[in-house]
Amino acid sequence: MRRQMLFFFALALTISYCSYGQWIVRPIGNEEFDKKIQLPLINNSESSTYYQLWAIEYDTIWLKSLQSGEKYTFISDDKAKVILEKKISEYDTLYNDSLDSYYKLKILQNKGICELGIGHTEKAKTTFNYLLNIKYDTTETYEVKSKCGYDGIKNKIAELLAKMAMTVKNYKEALYYLDLAVKYPYDGGGCGNAYADNAFDMTYKRATCYIEMDSFQKAQEVLLPSMLPSWLEYNKELAEMLYPILLRTYSRDKLAILYEDAFKNYTTEIDECSIPKKQFYIYFLNTKIQIYVDDSDDLANKAERDKKVMKVYTSSILYLWLHEK
Repeated sequence: MRRQMLFFFALALTISYCSYGQWIVRPIGNEEFDKKIQLPLINNSESSTYYQLWAIEYDTIWLKSLQSGEKYTFISDDKAKVILEKKISEYDTLYNDSLDSYYKLKILQNKGICELGIGHTEKAKTTFNYLLNIKYDTTETYEVKSKCGYDGIKNKIAELLAKMAMTVKNYKEALYYLDLAVKYPYDGGGCGNAYADNAFDMTYKRATCYIEMDSFQKAQEVLLPSMLPSWLEYNKELAEMLYPILLRTYSRDKLAILYEDAFKNYTTEIDECSIPKKQFYIYFLNTKIQIYVDDSDDLANKAERDKKVMKVYTSSILYLWLHEK
């Protein structure tokens, strides 16, 4: 459950990073206006050090020291709330419909984060939903939109709203926002681990919602494609969620037979990317599932391929559970 506990902080951290990350390209380049829309600085009451507001989770403010880059937890006090309320008012003054799309999104994003910081959850929700309905300037090129991370911002806000809905056990609403997040491509900055973590989180949250709603068939459909480890994710927690769901429909012996047959009848396809590569798949319970096979050796030999596929099979979580004594 460690991944679930860290998710909200990591998500808000990424949102805030989009505000300050050097990979953001500003369409207008107005440095004075850029400073005005930044999240506020907060002075630690116990020292003279100023901290950049980094991310907020309800009444907990995550701060970053401007001197050392240190991050720590700071419980919101009256002084901090005054600063955040003033900043919210400033955002309201700065916002207008004639602004470039980039500034509209950044102002609304930062306003919503400040609203969360003073416990105004419903106001933050309203602000974030308004952000999601912002229409991009049709005169801006796709290159500008992608460089400024417009879709990435909407993706993160939709995920944040889904997490907020899950917190109050509104799983139907959470699924709505998770579906909305998929409409806006996740921006992991080209980092494979970031994309893998995002895929894990989306699957975990979606499956959790269906399980809490007793929609076990839907949860099974979500979890099956991710039940085997990939190059970047072990996915043990997803397999742990899936196993009791499968046992609601199948006996352990029946599952063992179906699972073994799936691996014995694995298939291969050529992935026509920049370097054509053979990909491995099984079909298990009417679901196509990719097998990540070590290709460090020559896989032209079928016996060698079979050996590597069966290694994935015998080391998988489901195999170990089905064959435990």
